[in-house]
Amino acid sequence: MELSELVDYALKKYHLREEHKWNELPDYSALINPATEQWIALLIRTPRNSKEKRPECCDLKCGQEVLNEHVPYVSKPFRMRGERWVGITFGATTDRDAVFRLLDQAMLTDERSGYPITLDRKRPKRRATRTYLDTPISGAGVRQETADMSQSGSQPSRNVTATYDLDLEPKGTGDESYYPGSGEWGTSDAGDKTYAATPIPGAGTQRGGVASRSGLDRIWNMKRMTGPYGKSVTSQESLFVRQGEYMADYEVTMEGPPVQVYGFERTYQHLSTSQLYAYFFWRTQVRKGIYNQTNNVFPRLYQFELINQIGVSSPEQALEKLIQFQKGYANYPDKERQQLNRWILDFAVLHGISPEMVYPHMDPAIREHDDMIAVLKDSDAQTDDAVYNALLFFGSKILQKSSVMKKAPEKGKHLFAELWRTGDRMRRENNQDTLFTVCFGHLKTAPKKIMFGAVYLERTIEKDTRYVLNPCRSYTYDGTQWWESSYDTAYFEKDVFQGILREMERRLREYLPIHANTLQVDPFLQWTEPYINAVLEADRAAEAKAEAEKRRITFDFAGLDRIRQDADRTRDSLLTEDEMDDMPAHAAPSAGQTDGLQADERLQTAEAANGAEVETPCQTDDNSLAGPAQVSAETMGAEIGLDAVQLAVLRALLRDEPTAALFQSHHVMPTVVADGINEVLFDEIGDNVLECDGNGIVLVEDYREDLVRLLGE
Repeated sequence: MELSELVDYALKKYHLREEHKWNELPDYSALINPATEQWIALLIRTPRNSKEKRPECCDLKCGQEVLNEHVPYVSKPFRMRGERWVGITFGATTDRDAVFRLLDQAMLTDERSGYPITLDRKRPKRRATRTYLDTPISGAGVRQETADMSQSGSQPSRNVTATYDLDLEPKGTGDESYYPGSGEWGTSDAGDKTYAATPIPGAGTQRGGVASRSGLDRIWNMKRMTGPYGKSVTSQESLFVRQGEYMADYEVTMEGPPVQVYGFERTYQHLSTSQLYAYFFWRTQVRKGIYNQTNNVFPRLYQFELINQIGVSSPEQALEKLIQFQKGYANYPDKERQQLNRWILDFAVLHGISPEMVYPHMDPAIREHDDMIAVLKDSDAQTDDAVYNALLFFGSKILQKSSVMKKAPEKGKHLFAELWRTGDRMRRENNQDTLFTVCFGHLKTAPKKIMFGAVYLERTIEKDTRYVLNPCRSYTYDGTQWWESSYDTAYFEKDVFQGILREMERRLREYLPIHANTLQVDPFLQWTEPYINAVLEADRAAEAKAEAEKRRITFDFAGLDRIRQDADRTRDSLLTEDEMDDMPAHAAPSAGQTDGLQADERLQTAEAANGAEVETPCQTDDNSLAGPAQVSAETMGAEIGLDAVQLAVLRALLRDEPTAALFQSHHVMPTVVADGINEVLFDEIGDNVLECDGNGIVLVEDYREDLVRLLGE
C-alpha cells in the first residue's frame, strides 16, 4: 500500500484535503477534519532528492489500542505525541483495508471528542458562534459540506453544515434513551428536538426489509453510553462490561446483509451499527448451538462476554459455554484456539472451578507437559510404556535415533524405563537428589498474567487464594498479583538428561548386542554406571530364571507312547518290502514287546529324574553289553538331562568315531541332535559344545575336557 491511497480514500469518503503547512518541510503534510478543525493524520513522504531510501509513513490519531494486535506496520508515532497517536509504515505488507478502517476509527473518535451531541432541552449552554445544522446524508458517516465549498477547496467557516449517521443519533421513539450531554437516563419527549437519520445501506437492514427502529435503538443507546473510555485499560473494560450487561438479553432473529469486520476491533465501541447488528445475530445463533463461521472479531467478543459472566448465571455456566464454543466452532485458527485454551484455564483459576472440569479443555501443550512430568516424578507407579513415552517426550533427540529401539523395541523400552526407576530409587536410598530432581529441578514460582490479552474487568480476590491444578502446577494470589508454580523448561538440565539416555544407549548396544557404531564414553557421566550395571544385572538374572523355567519339563508318558507309535507307523509306511525283509528281528518288536519297552523306559526316566542310578545295558559296536564304566557314563548323562541318543553321539565324538550310523539307525537329523545337546549343556558349559554344518556335527575342542569330566569318560 502507498501513502497516496490513504489520501485518496480520505478525500473521497470524508472530503479531507491534504494541507501543506510548512514551506521548509515540503515532505510533511496533514489531514484536517473540517468539521472539528482537528488533525487526523500527519503524512511523511520520502524526500525526492534524498539518497536515503526511507519508506513513506504517517501518524494517525486512532488510539493506541491497535498496538495490542502486534501488527508489523503499526508502531508508536513517529512525530506526534500522545496516547491517541500511532505510526503506520507503508509498504508491500501493509493491509490497505485495515489502514482505511483505522482512518474511519480516527474520524469517529474525533467527532465524539470534538462535538458531543445533546438531545435534552436542558443541555449545557454552548457558544452561539459554534452552530451545526443537520441535513440528510447520502452515505454512511460522510461529512458533507456545500457543493461550492467542496469544489473550491476553500476552508470551511465556523458555521459548518454537518450530518450524523446511525451510529450517533437515532430518531426519538419514546423508548428508553441515554442523553450523552446530560449524563442521565430518561425518556425522550415528543416535543424534544430530534435528529432524523438516513439509514446507511447495510446498517440495520434485514433481508426483505428494514430492521425495526426499536431494535436499532437498543444498539444506539448502548453505543451512546459514556464513561472514561479511552483514558485507561480499566475504563475500557468497565465500559465493555456495562454495555455487555445492557445487551445481555438482546437477540436478532433476522440476518442483515454481509458486513466487513477487521481484526483490530476489541470492544463494542470499535464496531459500527451494521457490524453490531451482524454480531448480535451471530451471537443469537451461537446461543442456539449454531456455530456459523465468521471473522475473528465476533468469536473474540463472545468470549469476552463469557469471561466477564455476561449472559450467564454462574462462573460454571460461563465455563461450560466457553468449552461448548471451543468444541463447536470448527476451523478456528490455531493461534486463536490456543489463546482460548489459556483463557479457559485462567477463568478456572480466577473462580476456583474444579480442575477435573477444566483439565481436559486447557492448552494441550501445558497438559501434556505436566502429564509427562508427573510420570517421571513418580515412575515406580507407572508402566514401562508410560515411562518410556515420557522419556521420549523430553529426550526425543536420542530415542528417535536409537539403534536399540529400532532393532529390539520391546526390550529397549523396558530397559530404558527400568534405568529411570532404578536410578531414582538408588539415589533416594542414598539420600541424594533423585534423577528427576537432577534433570528437572524443583518447582519454580514466577509472576502470572491472568487473562492476558482479554478485555476483562478484574474482580476482588482474597489474599493468599491458592488454586492447585495438578501436582506439577498451582497458582497463588498474594493480594496484588498471581504467581504460578510449575516445572519451568528454562531450568531443565537438558544436557544431563540427554547424556543419561545416551550412556544407556551405549551400554545396551554392547549388552544385547546391537551391531551399530560404538559410542564414545562420556567421562562426565561415569556416575551413572552403578545404575546401569544394576539394571543389566537384574535383566541377566531375569533371563536366566526364565530359561530355567522353560527347561522344566513335565513328562506325559501317554503322549510319548502315542508319538512313538505314530513314528513306527510312519517308518513302516516308508520302508520297501526288501528293506522290511532285511531288518533284524529285534528291530521290529511286537506290540507286547513295545509296551514292555515303553514301560521300562518310563521307569528309567523317572528314576533318572530322581537321581537314582539306573543299570541300563548299553550296546557297543560288537553288540556286547557295556561294562561298569559305560553304565556310570550313562548314569551321569541321565542326571544332566541327556537321552540315550544324545549320550551315544557325544561318546562317539569324544572317541573320534563316526556318527552317521547312529543318526541313520535312530532316524534322527544331526541338526536336531546337536541343538538338543547344546541346549542341555548350556547351563553346565555356558556355550555351544557342538557345531553342525548340515551333514554332520563336530565337537568344539575347547570343551572336550569339560565333557569328559561331565560324562566320566
